[in-house]
Amino acid sequence: MQKANLEEHRRGSQSSNHPSTPPALQKGASHESDDLAHFRATEQAIIQQQHSQERRASDASGNEHFVNGGNSNSHEEPTARKHNIQTLEQMAFESNYPVPYRSRLTEPFEPGQTLIVKGKTGEDSVRFTINLHSTQADFSGHDVPLHVSVRFDEGKIVCNTFSKGEWGKEERKSNPWKKGDDIDIRIRAHDSKFQIFCDQKELKEYEHRVPLSSISHFSIDGDVLISHIHWGGKYYPVPYESGLANEGLAPGKTLVIYGMPEKKSKRFHINLLKKNGDIALHFNPRFDEKVIGKRDTQLTRKFLLWLTFFIFMKLPRTFRLLQ
Repeated sequence: MQKANLEEHRRGSQSSNHPSTPPALQKGASHESDDLAHFRATEQAIIQQQHSQERRASDASGNEHFVNGGNSNSHEEPTARKHNIQTLEQMAFESNYPVPYRSRLTEPFEPGQTLIVKGKTGEDSVRFTINLHSTQADFSGHDVPLHVSVRFDEGKIVCNTFSKGEWGKEERKSNPWKKGDDIDIRIRAHDSKFQIFCDQKELKEYEHRVPLSSISHFSIDGDVLISHIHWGGKYYPVPYESGLANEGLAPGKTLVIYGMPEKKSKRFHINLLKKNGDIALHFNPRFDEKVIGKRDTQLTRKFLLWLTFFIFMKLPRTFRLLQ
């Protein structure tokens, strides 16, 4: 994204009007929002609150969307300003979102689910945040179970929780992105923690400080253009069997498997079967032998206990396993 594009987006947001009944998120419609400059005021309030524990950040107003796919509504915020509300189902996709962005989940955020946000920063980007909220998507005093602040001015990504009127201790990691980069950030929920990924590489784990079940909203603010949001996933039972629709794993198609070995795992395997039951590919990581059965020489990284892995099985004319 060029700097001019971000400025154009800001001007467009500044002059737009909020629709009274926005279309459903799964239809991929865009919705107008307030100027991105509102984020700077919100972020500054958050910073002051973290240091003093006395101030509460003001709400960066914008569209509020409800994650479910049902009918659109509106409600009154504590500030008496009316916001647009919308729904998004699990596994739903949409592109070209306004920022600030507000969304409400109509189902609990459960272990095994992932929130995926993709977009692009500008050459003038300073910060942007992704927040998981309790009760409402604002900073008016309700809990914020997870606050992820991507800071180009500090070169850090900061994670924190706002609970019972106070910010907790910050957890900081180096920011892998530069201004102008495309971004892919994923928040994966587990029973006791979140995993946060940047460009599909694990950035950090963040222990739950408030119950995961309390999360009802999420928001995005700041210097970023959002092109894609996806919420879904689950833990699958093991052993697991599934057919492959249509042509199966035909040339050019990719099978992606995402998982985490248990702490006491000795081995696991993945089999690709033909219709007659023959095994076309047997993939067998063995922690007790410290080897990977079948094509282990093509893997560039070891499987480690209790660390998340991605397996990409791409089929040209032969199998390629990309970990």
